[in-house]
Amino acid sequence: IHSPMTMRKNRSFLPDKNGDRGIVPPVGPIAAEDGKFPVIQRFQPCHHGIPLPVAVGAAVIQGNGDNTAGLQQPQSRLQRRYGGIRPGKDRRVPAGKPSEVEHHTVHRFRHRVRILFGGSEEIALNDIKWFVANIGAPYQAIVIDGPFPVNNIQKGLLDVDVELPVGPQLRGWHAGTATNTVPGAAAITLTGVDESTVRQAFCQSGNIAPDIAERLHINATAQGVTIEATGVAGHACQPSGTVNAIAVLTTALARSGLLEGRDLTAAQAIAQWTKDSYGTGLGIDCENAESGPTTANGGLIIPANEFAEADKVLGAVSGETSEDAIVLHFDIRYAVGQAHEQIIERIQAQAEAAGGRIVDILNDDPYYVQADDPRVQLLTATYNDVLGCEARPVAVGDGTHARFIPRA
Repeated sequence: IHSPMTMRKNRSFLPDKNGDRGIVPPVGPIAAEDGKFPVIQRFQPCHHGIPLPVAVGAAVIQGNGDNTAGLQQPQSRLQRRYGGIRPGKDRRVPAGKPSEVEHHTVHRFRHRVRILFGGSEEIALNDIKWFVANIGAPYQAIVIDGPFPVNNIQKGLLDVDVELPVGPQLRGWHAGTATNTVPGAAAITLTGVDESTVRQAFCQSGNIAPDIAERLHINATAQGVTIEATGVAGHACQPSGTVNAIAVLTTALARSGLLEGRDLTAAQAIAQWTKDSYGTGLGIDCENAESGPTTANGGLIIPANEFAEADKVLGAVSGETSEDAIVLHFDIRYAVGQAHEQIIERIQAQAEAAGGRIVDILNDDPYYVQADDPRVQLLTATYNDVLGCEARPVAVGDGTHARFIPRA
């Protein structure tokens, strides 16, 4: 279960001697008596702007101390059930005097509690995979993060690399900056044409819609004529409001009349596949009430020979690649209930129709805990008790360590 209990790192709101909230540095370690735990009353703002009173252990490591503090909230349903800090008098500590703290008796947990600090979230999560495989998974894990009561759904994560044969104009093409980013810019240099011909094709022919043409910039260079497309960048899992610059550029190229043969076929295919961020052009669009819509980001293009070299470095296995080809990467976050095998079949059919093929696949199945699960209900009720609100569990397209810990 993926649940936040605190909201802000490194600096917190603490009442000063006049009762006003002022920003003060984190509190350093303070010695505690046996069986006691020093706490101070802090006020931390959540992402919704609601001041949240949180009992924070003074010895917490503040580099990411809000994680540890998640186990030390004011008395709530979670603590009444599993143990925690006994509620006590709210002492208003003057700013600058963190040593003046209340000592509250600590209830003993009924079971051992282990805190794990993980890295490489969403990228590979190899640290937690290794831990579970070599050390073992706890009976129950809670991943603390984010401004919501409980994240009980994470969409499936599917990376698909499609190789497309190209001609002289698209050979060696690079576009995009990261696999999980909707590209905000893309450019290509055409050879064997002059600037006036390109401007006529892109700006004056009427073949290209005004909303596409206004995002294009044309410049003559020593190598040829460069066409730059401007989009609106964003994260692949939240594409609303973004504009994929690769889609803008390939749409313009496909309609310009400047490409032919394999270059034209590849541009037409990419323009179709990336026409929106929800997989409509690939035929994989899906949406349900539990997890929301599937998203599909065609956000990175590299020459096929460079892709093959990267695969060798990473130890991945894929088919032979051609120098006269490019590889388009898809970052797909698919809805709960959608089969990744079906998604792959449809992409493979689309690739083959354009003379291409899939050369690499990486899948992580969706993470899903039903909303009526007692653990989800307990954590949601705890969050609402502390904040005084009526929040509900949320679904996201991100990937966290909870995905690879059994029963998390």
